[in-house]
Amino acid sequence: MTLYDRIASYAYLQQGWERVLDNSEMAGTDGVSVPLFALRLDRELARLEEALRARTYTPGPLFGFDIPKPTGGFRRLAVPPVRDRVVQSAALVVLEPLIEQALEDSTFAYRRGRSYQDAIERLRLLRDQGYLWVVDADVHAYFDEIDHTRLLDRLRELTPDADLIDLIHQWISVDMIVGGERIRRPKGLPQGAVISPSLANLYLDDLDEAIEREGFQLVRYGDDFVVLCRSRARAEAALELTEDLLDDLALRLHPEKTRITSFEQGFRFLGSLFVRSLILPSKTKAKNTLAVPLRPPATPETVSPTDPEALPPAHSPVSPSVPARAELEHTALGRAFLRALDAEGVSVADFVGALAGPAFEEATSVPALLALSEAALPDFDAPVPLKPGTEPFMRTLYIQEQGTWLRINRGRFVVTAGREPRDELLALPAIKVDQIMIFGHCLVTPAALRYCLQHAIPITLLSSRGAYYGQVEATTARNVARQRLQFLQALDAPFRLDLARRLVAAKLHNTRSLVRRYARRLQDERLVRAARDLTRLLRRLAQAETLDQARGYEGQGSAVYFGVFDVLLTGSDFTFEGRTRRPPLDPVNALLSFGYTLLFNNLYAMVRLHRMNPYVGFLHDERTGHPALVSDLIEEFRFLIERMVLALCNKRHLKPEDFHYPEPRASGEPGGCFLTDGARKTFIRAFERALHRAVTHPASGRTVTYRQCLDLQVRALAEHLEGKAPYTPFQIL
Repeated sequence: MTLYDRIASYAYLQQGWERVLDNSEMAGTDGVSVPLFALRLDRELARLEEALRARTYTPGPLFGFDIPKPTGGFRRLAVPPVRDRVVQSAALVVLEPLIEQALEDSTFAYRRGRSYQDAIERLRLLRDQGYLWVVDADVHAYFDEIDHTRLLDRLRELTPDADLIDLIHQWISVDMIVGGERIRRPKGLPQGAVISPSLANLYLDDLDEAIEREGFQLVRYGDDFVVLCRSRARAEAALELTEDLLDDLALRLHPEKTRITSFEQGFRFLGSLFVRSLILPSKTKAKNTLAVPLRPPATPETVSPTDPEALPPAHSPVSPSVPARAELEHTALGRAFLRALDAEGVSVADFVGALAGPAFEEATSVPALLALSEAALPDFDAPVPLKPGTEPFMRTLYIQEQGTWLRINRGRFVVTAGREPRDELLALPAIKVDQIMIFGHCLVTPAALRYCLQHAIPITLLSSRGAYYGQVEATTARNVARQRLQFLQALDAPFRLDLARRLVAAKLHNTRSLVRRYARRLQDERLVRAARDLTRLLRRLAQAETLDQARGYEGQGSAVYFGVFDVLLTGSDFTFEGRTRRPPLDPVNALLSFGYTLLFNNLYAMVRLHRMNPYVGFLHDERTGHPALVSDLIEEFRFLIERMVLALCNKRHLKPEDFHYPEPRASGEPGGCFLTDGARKTFIRAFERALHRAVTHPASGRTVTYRQCLDLQVRALAEHLEGKAPYTPFQIL
């Protein structure tokens, strides 16, 4: 199935519709608003599917209107009809992973899981590494000047799908209607179209790569970016290179918003003021949106700036907001800042005014105010309390290169090839890591271990083949009242049976859904019978009177499912004769076991985050060293791993040579089957993509990633234990 065919399918159009539903209800040039489209949703999606499959789909003209910029002047939005927004959103579901892989780590706008705070943090880290000279750049009329031919050529490097390229060409070149006048658009991207931000990001990717290839450091947010260097001479060379690169892209720098400066002199970026070691945020901050929210042309109060063009530029006449003393006293850095000002006899308002005025440009009036001693700075190594209600993304650092060292250096996790820090393999901000998984032999320095314990970052230790050893975790994840209640509920037989039935029902339902999908596609009688058997087990489960009966139905369901799993391996290079564990004896079992291990550890971390005891379960009995509660929760999500394993095998992303078979053990038992290092990396990438896939959470109705969905289910179970709401397990359609 091509990318275009996926977009044209009803399932992907449904996902596109869910994204549109989260944005504005505004109508396009056809007068159809989102509520009106919703009234005839099935019919409209069916029509779109039919038109796309028949290649008769054409986008409607854009509705153009002007909105005021906070810095003065106007910006023109161009809004597609709702039907086109649906198809564009479906296309993004397919394109985002491809574009995401192409983009560099130095760009932050319009990317899921990234924000302007991440960009500011990267800027701070580079400053601490000695990159003190800055090319403060802004591309002139960026969205309006993007060359269509160059953009489409860049897209062809990502995918050879000619139908998809033609579809995107139609969207970016469609006419716009402004005040009754039809306007042709031979270049530029429509600001207001769902697809535009991601395409705009991709268009500058060659610039990102070229700048970093020359040894410069880049931080980019949309078309607003800074290039950091260690000397003014290097900054001048970086500016010249940037101008040449933009010229190749048929773009140019904004002459009034681009300059060479330094942290000593100070500059603005993403709504914050950077001066020496200080970063002062203003009230207007950039959002990380994947599309410009669509707002009707109304009063200025209805407009919310959401992209870099809506932010005060480097020399904006807009005065920065003045924080009150009470606001600054809430943080250690704020209190240190106030002490420095009081020592100089300067008010907060005067200081911010100096930053906004001519003195700021020359940096002649502020150096004395910035003499903050190291003792005045906050203790960044102090334990960070977890905020209640936090939704973790559980960003994971995987380390599987044998003999490596994990260090912490100035707020960065650094992985080195050996004992010497100069043998650096990887470095990333520690704030971007929520958990660490180490495979095999890797040494962790005491400083890194202490940092992880202080900041509640669990370290999971596995063998080089993926076998679980244990976890190093802080002792802060305690909620005595909740855990006491968890122990009591585990002793309540009716409560335990009810929850066990819910968990088993979700597993059987999700298993049956997967079997039914393949049965419809393959028309295989074995799959049809298996689906019927699973349905019968679901009916019997509802009448289960004991915990053992519920477990029995779960076991029977697994036997039925894995009894036909070989049928699901359509066109793969592998066979499957049954489930084997400890060790797995064939590639499919090796993949399943490794996937379950990764999923298990993500759930374990979330259980600890929500202050429950992972070893007290309800479906599974407690036994020494077994996190029974995590085993309970994983049941309703096993389909994620099984679906991913089938995709990797059936699409031949993994082949027989990606596995190795150790010699039999001394006892005569088989040595098992395990992934090679390269195959394990491929699997981990697929696993992370699967957990970042968007899904509608059934209980809340929210569109979230699967990883967030795991967190919501753990939270829901905690609320169920406390009697706040009945537990609704996750079930796929």
